[in-house]
Amino acid sequence: MRPEVLRLERVSYKRDGMLTLDNLEMTVLQGEIVGFEPVNSYGLSSLLRVILFNQPLYYGYVYYLEKKVNSWQDMRRTPNNIAVIGPRSSLVEGQTVMTNVFVLRRGFHQEILRPSLLRAQLEPFLSETGMHLDPDRYADSLTPFERVQAELLRAVVSGSHLVILREIGSVISEKELKEFHSILRHYAKKGMSFLYISPHFEELAQISERVLIFSEGTVVASLLPDRVNSRSQGEQVALTYSEEYHRKMVHHLRERTHEAGTDTLFEMRDICSGELQHLSLRVRRGEHLALQCLDSQIYLDLVRLVKGETRRWRGSIILNGEPVSMTDDRRIAVITDRPDRTMLFDSMSYIDNLCFTSDRKVRGFWLKRGIRKSIRSECEPILGAAAFSKRVRDLTDMEKYELVYTRILLQKPELVLIIQPFKGADARLRQRIWELQEALIDRGATLVLLAVNMADCLAIANRVIRIDGDMTIREYREDRFGELPLTIPLISLYEEESYE
Repeated sequence: MRPEVLRLERVSYKRDGMLTLDNLEMTVLQGEIVGFEPVNSYGLSSLLRVILFNQPLYYGYVYYLEKKVNSWQDMRRTPNNIAVIGPRSSLVEGQTVMTNVFVLRRGFHQEILRPSLLRAQLEPFLSETGMHLDPDRYADSLTPFERVQAELLRAVVSGSHLVILREIGSVISEKELKEFHSILRHYAKKGMSFLYISPHFEELAQISERVLIFSEGTVVASLLPDRVNSRSQGEQVALTYSEEYHRKMVHHLRERTHEAGTDTLFEMRDICSGELQHLSLRVRRGEHLALQCLDSQIYLDLVRLVKGETRRWRGSIILNGEPVSMTDDRRIAVITDRPDRTMLFDSMSYIDNLCFTSDRKVRGFWLKRGIRKSIRSECEPILGAAAFSKRVRDLTDMEKYELVYTRILLQKPELVLIIQPFKGADARLRQRIWELQEALIDRGATLVLLAVNMADCLAIANRVIRIDGDMTIREYREDRFGELPLTIPLISLYEEESYE
């Protein structure tokens, strides 16, 4: 039997006086890739704090490398040598790959650096995995996939026996994800273990030996290898814990009545910016388009263009037949990824956060007391009366998303560009995001969802465009969604038996 790398035994944990982990049991064996699907995010951050930093337990025991490292009776608190790789980079910008991998890690004691020696030490790691990393590249110039590879190499070199992967599919493309999975399998064969966290069973089933289903602060199910490999059985177990979400998706697909118009609302003509070359596309009024970039660098270049973060581009952007600025026209709204972190301002009141983009025709009209009272009355059914008395920093994640989307509703844009709309969201929050997108559609907005990973975009899209690394464009209308790869989340909803 393989040794245990990690074991949590009857772990209960309180944070801010609330029980966030409840009698949790889980193990990770040596050389095992364990999938971990959080049906909701309640308790997930607490679990990571316990695994990584041995936070004080309310009850239970934690074992790492078959040694007890934490218990409810023990107050010794030392971090475990466990690496975390997620959507945010942990590399030090301004330093090279080689420096990040070898020098900026625990246990490095050399006072005099010998770059040629370090470069020679890095080469075997690259050749055995097939990674194409320039040791002298600076961290801030790496593509997302190169960054993830560099972080994995650092974990290998530092001797981490367990690596926690968080939503890797949200930052690298499908093609890169397959290559990364191959690298993970290589290191798993050499004895490294991985806890692979993703909200999508389809992604977990591609790589995991078993999948743990996490809900309300505990593991509620464990899928053994034979069930993971059986797609229908595995999905059924996962859906048991997100039944309401699945039921609403099926109902939506049956009853959807939104249809795109015949006239063109928005165009990109021969757009060039970085790796994004000669992109041309049209979006019809009332359409809901999912635009997926299969190359993560092309995706980043497109996002920078949409957000107005680059001036180095050429081509034409057209709205209603006229050239338009992406950042200065209130007829276009952009919702960034993780808008709860990027689109709200703690220094402004709740009502000001809600209203400040709604003055499309008359600047500052919402500052009048009567208008603010009217807006509050209109928005309370969506936001709840209690939210208006809260500070922005005290809102829950769901309340923050509701605030951002309701602000866009008040803005009344014709076109809404939404970047990675479901990134970082658990099943409950994904359901609410989908409902908020439906509210935009009901108001007549045209949606374009920008994604490197499709996540739950199929729940709302009626057309998909996939852009390959060589700028090959493939288009799928709704009656062809069944031709999309089976690894795309929610693709099973488009199989005939899903509607029975």
